[in-house]
Amino acid sequence: MNSEVSERKKAQEELRIAKSLLETRVLERTSELAHANRELYDNEEWLRLALAVAQVATWEWDLISGKMRWSADPEELFGFPPGAFGPSRQISHVVHPEDVGNLEAAFDQATRTGEYDAEYRAVRPDKSIVWIADRGRLVMDADNQRSRIVGVTVDLTRRKSLEEALLESDQRKNEFLATLAHELRNPLAPVRYAVKVLDVKGPESPHLRWAVELIDRQIKHMARLIDDLLDVNRISRNMLELRRETVDLASVIAIAVETSRPLVEQRHHELIVSIPSEPIYLTADSVRLAQVFSNLLNNAALYTREMDSGDKIWLTAVREGDTAVISVRDNGAGIAPDMLPKIFEMFTQVHQSISSKGGLGIGLSLARRLVSLHGGTIDVRSEGVGLGATFTVRLPIPVLTLPESPSDAEAAASSQRKSSKRRILFADDNRDVVESFQMMLRTLGHEVETALDGMEALAKADDFRPDVIVLDVGMPRLDGYETAKRIRQRAWARDVLLIAVTGWGNEKDKLRSAEAGFDVHLVKPVDATGIIEALDQIDHSKAGRATG
Repeated sequence: MNSEVSERKKAQEELRIAKSLLETRVLERTSELAHANRELYDNEEWLRLALAVAQVATWEWDLISGKMRWSADPEELFGFPPGAFGPSRQISHVVHPEDVGNLEAAFDQATRTGEYDAEYRAVRPDKSIVWIADRGRLVMDADNQRSRIVGVTVDLTRRKSLEEALLESDQRKNEFLATLAHELRNPLAPVRYAVKVLDVKGPESPHLRWAVELIDRQIKHMARLIDDLLDVNRISRNMLELRRETVDLASVIAIAVETSRPLVEQRHHELIVSIPSEPIYLTADSVRLAQVFSNLLNNAALYTREMDSGDKIWLTAVREGDTAVISVRDNGAGIAPDMLPKIFEMFTQVHQSISSKGGLGIGLSLARRLVSLHGGTIDVRSEGVGLGATFTVRLPIPVLTLPESPSDAEAAASSQRKSSKRRILFADDNRDVVESFQMMLRTLGHEVETALDGMEALAKADDFRPDVIVLDVGMPRLDGYETAKRIRQRAWARDVLLIAVTGWGNEKDKLRSAEAGFDVHLVKPVDATGIIEALDQIDHSKAGRATG
């Protein structure tokens, strides 16, 4: 009996201990669950706060019922009245009419590909616009059927506003650069004409000859800087067109060397040019290609130590299969490894300490873009600072048929045209430009009359009956375009060569000149060579108009 009582007490004690342990474990689990719930709640609150600050809503779109479940109130988040978005995905009533079709196409694509990606404008009741971006992914059910799309919705309005502001700022910059170039070109023109007069008629004093040559070089350098800046601007807006023709690479290199030689000699460098004896023919814009090589040579000259013995620049051209490889190498300042990836970026200055000698930092950027337009590549190698650099251009060599050489008769006719003297009327509202232009052309043997506006040009044209009329586009009383149109209406002016001279030189400006009746469009500052080449286009048998 005592044994039974003892066993029962023992069992009761064990049951009590087990119950106590179970209660303790339940309390521990309850505490753990409460702690987990608290962490989950805190995490959800942090997520809600993050989504609200970021203007982001998460959602789940049930494809069976069409119902939407949002993580937040989308109306409050995006500034709409309650119920604007509704429980379904049919929100076309708030979407901008022009974007409804794109949004529906994105929905259709999501059900087919599993990816939902859309940007659209939603219109608030006050007619203000909010830009919205949706990103989502399709979720399949257990039977591998399309079940729902889960995703996020983001307010892009601020980003879009910033993008529009940047675009507007970029447009203003482009307009400023074009206007600046026009204003800078205007004073360069009369200086260039005056230099040509001094070159032809000036005294033979060595000191004056040196001064004339110096002024001429610096004017050309200033004009080249202006052109480089505008060219990069045009390329960035896809407005630069190449005038492709069959050209001999050697002749292009010769032009580039001649252009860069004054700087090379000024810096006391030795330029070594090596080209193959066999010609390499390319289909290219010879002017733009020469510009590439000239920019590379100028860059090498600027960043090779001045007046140090042994400083050399090598320009080498070789043919490798169907590719022309042209390299410009120097033993000058070199390029640090961290700068190599940036060297072709706009306005990059590698050596800030000598940035005043490095131009605007656009030459290499322009070279890369022009090479790319020709279907080629350009790269740079340097072992480091002080170890020189090598720029290598690779251009495709096409399979082509070379044009026939001009006949002796054609050559004689061309020579005759170049040697003939012309009756020329020049009109510009800048008196310095008019006087210097007139003196330059009279120095070259032409008969010249001038006018200071379009109305005066019309009157003098009727009396003078010139065979060449050069008009500034931006003249008072009657601009160059209208003057050209009225001149073309004269019976005697049917075969007159009309030349537009202006600071504006993009394709749109040239098209407008052609529509007004101009044969040639020249961009200021125009040197004597440009004018003479335009005059040489006088050929009454020509079939079409020329644009230069």
